[in-house]
Amino acid sequence: MLIECPHCHVRVDPCYDEGTCPSCHESVHELDGINPNRALLLMRPAARMPELCSQCGMPTSRVIRIETEEQVEAAPVFGLMSMSLFRPLVALMNQLRRFARTGAVAIQVPVCDFCSDNPIEPVAVHPADNVFQCQVHVDFKHRYQQLNQHLHQ
Repeated sequence: MLIECPHCHVRVDPCYDEGTCPSCHESVHELDGINPNRALLLMRPAARMPELCSQCGMPTSRVIRIETEEQVEAAPVFGLMSMSLFRPLVALMNQLRRFARTGAVAIQVPVCDFCSDNPIEPVAVHPADNVFQCQVHVDFKHRYQQLNQHLHQ
């Protein structure tokens, strides 16, 4: 059974290395200093956003734009053929495909005036899936999931 690490919010196996999170190296059992109102959320630009601040959970209609660019590397071509007579040709094709392309992803996220001074930094961005992974307030997460159930079916 996987649980969400209370420190970095990555889903982990609590039995791994006596409860040490492999991502942040903190104990998943140690809750001192943890904000129980924070959670990890995958957000898509096409999703409906609740009129709640993503950081504090208070009502707001104010939104900010988060934009990021990630380097995406193409997968190698003809992996099994590399052991054949075509090795030089396959090596050249793989090099050509490995040129990094940029995947820009942008999303509009609700943030109230009070929280707007603290920039939202995505935990991870997945340009191929057009998804942002951010730490948000738990009330925002629950409302977001209610509004966007159709995206996860």
